[in-house]
Amino acid sequence: MNGIEKFFTNIWYQKNYIHWLFLPVTLVFYLLSSIKFFLYKTSFLKSYKSHTPIIVVGNITTGGTGKTPFIIYLYHQLQQNNITAAIISRGYGKDDHGKIIRITETTKTRESGDEARLIFKETKAILYVGSDRVKVVKKINKNHQVDVILSDDGMQHYQMGRDMELCLIDNIRKFGNKLCLPAGPLREPIWRLKFCQHIIYQQQEDNQKKDNSFFLKHTKLINIKSGQQKPIDYFKNEKIIYAVAGIGNPDRFFKQLKKINNVIICKSYADHYQYKIDDFNFANNKNIIMTAKDMVKCANFNNKNLWYVATDLQANNNLKLTIKGIIKWIQNY
Repeated sequence: MNGIEKFFTNIWYQKNYIHWLFLPVTLVFYLLSSIKFFLYKTSFLKSYKSHTPIIVVGNITTGGTGKTPFIIYLYHQLQQNNITAAIISRGYGKDDHGKIIRITETTKTRESGDEARLIFKETKAILYVGSDRVKVVKKINKNHQVDVILSDDGMQHYQMGRDMELCLIDNIRKFGNKLCLPAGPLREPIWRLKFCQHIIYQQQEDNQKKDNSFFLKHTKLINIKSGQQKPIDYFKNEKIIYAVAGIGNPDRFFKQLKKINNVIICKSYADHYQYKIDDFNFANNKNIIMTAKDMVKCANFNNKNLWYVATDLQANNNLKLTIKGIIKWIQNY
């Protein structure tokens, strides 16, 4: 996490008065985002209507809410019920945002973005990336016969029509100071949730809600170079363990690791950070643990000390019922 990210994260999620300095800009942002939403909602501005149903998995805050692992989980649930899904993503972190590409086994992370590359690794889905989601949807409709299109993020991309919105919320951070950007973390006002079909909470493992919710269980460590697998607490007796993360909410990841291992020195990078092999020299040949999202950018590094955490998404009963309802809705579409 760079200095600017740390600065805004602190004013958004901790009690202070610095955010007052940004209130005039926030007021303008609030008005413009609200006007934009209602112009599309009332069809004053037209959205592209796809003949294939579109489900948007997004959020109204900046930072990580678990969209990537949830998209992977949802895809597998659909697949188990013989539903063919395509996935679209903006490709955050990729070199050329304007270019539309279909991700394959040979696609490099710099071409696809880290999140999209991880989704493909875990699903092998029909997956396209591009900044213009309408063009991406049209390309899928032209070239593929699928039952549903899952949009990784894109709640605020109103040029793309959608049939269902699943809004993910981090139950620890929630909405911070409840203000819109830049004074707060909200991409849209909280009232926007009233128009979402389903709200889903990412929880801590020991804090399950009755609402739709899930948590990411750390299951094992996998060596990036060799593929060797070890128990999640394999390094618990080490004197020093390092952890790195270039994700939207690195503190959640670090806190979970610290519950399992004794001494961890944490180092955060900006979300979607493109690692270089020299970035790990600080560890002096000690073991380094990272997320799967970080792993896809380090897969070709010749460093035997890099490990990533494999996770298993654990859905509560309410969320399982909700997904069953979504499956039935797609089947009857």
